[in-house]
Amino acid sequence: MDFLAGIIVAWAIVYGIIAVSMLLTYLHFGRKQEYLLFAAVCLFLLIHAVARAAHYLADDFASILVPGRIIMASLPLAGVAIFHLGLARRRLSNPAHRRFIVVSGVAAVGFAVLAVAGGSLDYAQPHIKEFTLFFGQFHLHEYRLTYGGTLGSVFSTVAAGGGCLLLWRSEREDRLVHTFFLLALGVLALLAFNDMLLAADLIQSVYIVEHGFMFMVLVVAMGFLREFERSRQRLSEQAAALRDANRHLEQLAGDLTESTEQLDWATDETQRLRPMADLGQLSASLAHEIRNPLAVLSNVASSLRRHTSRSRGSEPLVPLVEMLQEETDRLARLVDDLLLFSQTGRLSEHPFHPNALVDGALLDVAKGQLSELDRPIDTDVEQGLAPITGSMDGLCRALVNLIVNAVQSSDGDGAVRVIVRRESDRPGWIAIGVQDEAGGIPTGLRHNIFEPFFSTRPTGTGLGLPIVKRIVEAHGGTLELENAVGQGATFWMRIPPEPLGRLNPRG
Repeated sequence: MDFLAGIIVAWAIVYGIIAVSMLLTYLHFGRKQEYLLFAAVCLFLLIHAVARAAHYLADDFASILVPGRIIMASLPLAGVAIFHLGLARRRLSNPAHRRFIVVSGVAAVGFAVLAVAGGSLDYAQPHIKEFTLFFGQFHLHEYRLTYGGTLGSVFSTVAAGGGCLLLWRSEREDRLVHTFFLLALGVLALLAFNDMLLAADLIQSVYIVEHGFMFMVLVVAMGFLREFERSRQRLSEQAAALRDANRHLEQLAGDLTESTEQLDWATDETQRLRPMADLGQLSASLAHEIRNPLAVLSNVASSLRRHTSRSRGSEPLVPLVEMLQEETDRLARLVDDLLLFSQTGRLSEHPFHPNALVDGALLDVAKGQLSELDRPIDTDVEQGLAPITGSMDGLCRALVNLIVNAVQSSDGDGAVRVIVRRESDRPGWIAIGVQDEAGGIPTGLRHNIFEPFFSTRPTGTGLGLPIVKRIVEAHGGTLELENAVGQGATFWMRIPPEPLGRLNPRG
């Protein structure tokens, strides 16, 4: 019996190595439930193997009391752990399966407690099994099973068998492991059948199901190893794809550098030609010229966004891509402002109500640059205003510019109010004002705020107020500032009931 005990101790050592390996894998490489469950399976089988080895070495009934209880306690725990591992590998987690897990776990613990308490073995019926093995005569001391012990053995067999079937089905994509599982299932079934016949005193043999479990554990370990290898290959492929993406990003960076140089050249040309030509015509010309490198910038930004979203390991590039997108959008706004400031076409002319103008401007503000504004814009619109004739789109853009300026000047503090009222001294005229509480405009800047490209904000284009002034003057109206230093500023657009002449933003 020393030879059999030695083999089983060797299996126990293998179980321990695998259990520790899976536990370390769970702790350091990914907290997947399967790793922990497989470690638990190996741990319970290790306990069972050590107890069985002690059983083989016992030479009297007193020596098998503790090993016998441990054997009967470890079997249901190992069986239900195999069953739970099979469910986890099959990714089965609906409510019905969770109930299975709870019920089977409670049952396994119950049978284990029964065994530890001595309720699985009938100590009133000791007997000795005699058999011939390797040309030698051997005997094995044991106690017969109680009804509870028999039920626990059946439960362990069903749980382990069901778990092995689930594990077999979970490896269908790997033909090699799938085939070995099928072979291991056959071997385990034959060895379990041998042990059942031996327990019923129908044959003379030894308990050998431990060797079947060892075969099954090795096949499961092989499945995990091949899964790790597939993961390594996927990571290698992703790393290769990331290297390709990085090379592409380097190419895009070269394009970006070239586009930036073109943009710098266009900017230098703006500074050189600005004193030499009409501002409106020059602005329109340069706006069209800037659109070419700006289109390249937009394409580069889009390509970068796609590559960083698809490629793992590109997270450090995300802020740079976002910064590039923001700057591209800012340049696009600058081009739009330049074109609007310098356009020569005439604005459309039709009747509209001032209320609709205010509503449209507030909607544009909510959807545009101030979409994340955490406070409403106050409105004070006089009742009974009559419709006016003009360009609603142009005046809406002008009103949006004034609202955006007021909110940005307030920097999140103070109210912003849109005021619409009749002009008492000019029949039919209306006054549209945007009032803030940002402390007013310093006296030294009042004469500069309507000049093109003048801005007190680093991100401003300096065209907001000049655009407003041109649109209002194209309607025959005026743009005026009421300023209270230390309190706030109000910009008034005074609009006639009908345009005085043709609508033309260039004046």
